[in-house]
Amino acid sequence: MKVKFTLKDKYAESVLKMKVGDYVVLDGMSSVNTTPQNGQLKAAIEEKFGVKISTSPQSSSFDKEEA
Repeated sequence: MKVKFTLKDKYAESVLKMKVGDYVVLDGMSSVNTTPQNGQLKAAIEEKFGVKISTSPQSSSFDKEEA
């Protein structure tokens, strides 16, 4: 299943180098409520936005929906 993670936490913008409303899609998730594997969300953000982030993002900073 593909899950779309859309940033909702304004305070996470500077750390993640994303804006509220930006999103990444992760494939291979078992459900919308599954927590991504260690580093999976960080890697997807770095790849899509061409940035390096120092901390792993918290999935609670994102709205999740089936993609």
